[in-house]
Amino acid sequence: MGKVKILADENVRREVVAILKNLEVNIEHVSEAGRRGLSDKKQLEYANKKGRAVLTHDADFTQISEKTENKGVIYVTKPVSAKREAKEVLDVVDSYEPKEIENLIIFVPQS
Repeated sequence: MGKVKILADENVRREVVAILKNLEVNIEHVSEAGRRGLSDKKQLEYANKKGRAVLTHDADFTQISEKTENKGVIYVTKPVSAKREAKEVLDVVDSYEPKEIENLIIFVPQS
C-alpha cells in the first residue's frame, strides 16, 4: 500500500509543506526542486515524471490536468489556515492510493 506523493506548487505556503513533512507526507515544494517560475504545464510534467500529485491554489491546474495524463491534482479552493489545509491534504493522502488519484482533481477543503 503506497502513499500519494505530492509536489507543492509555488503558491502553497511553506508552513503547510513543513506541517505535512512533520506528519511524514512525502511532499516536495517546487522551490526545493529548483523549479520556481516555470509554467504550470512544466510543473505538471515534472510531477508526472516523479510520480507526484500536484498540490495547488491555482485553478489553471484543473484545466491543464483535464487535457493531460497526470498523477492527480489537489486543488485548494479557498484560503484556510495552514493547519486546516495540511489536515485536508493529509486526509487525501490517507484516503487514496496513488493509482486511485491519477487523473482526478480533488477539491479541498471539503466543507
